[in-house]
Amino acid sequence: MDDMPWIKSYPPGVRWDAEIPLTPVQQILEESASKWPNNPAIDFMGRKISYRELDHLANRAANGLQKLGVKPGFMLVSICPTRLTTLSACSGYSRPAALSSTIRPSMPPRCWNTRLRIAAPTSSLH
Repeated sequence: MDDMPWIKSYPPGVRWDAEIPLTPVQQILEESASKWPNNPAIDFMGRKISYRELDHLANRAANGLQKLGVKPGFMLVSICPTRLTTLSACSGYSRPAALSSTIRPSMPPRCWNTRLRIAAPTSSLH
């Protein structure tokens, strides 16, 4: 365990080796919003949003993407800093069955080039 120091910060009862079923992320979010709507889904830089709110934001993002023509199989590249809106938008990308990769503006150009080459995006979001 010395090679995994982050385990010390896990809350009591949380196992690092817990079995995780292969389930689409959008299904996990929908089920969590149904079971624990008021529980915090994200605690990011002092702001918390509940599973209900995250599910709502993901639906808004998905609806907006579909109106822009995003279809199953689209590869999106999101170019934005890490912040709460970015996290909630990423939750919405999978709803129209799109794939995504995020590029932070602060990344060095070689990282941008690598990500763009590997992702081969259909579209980008700024």
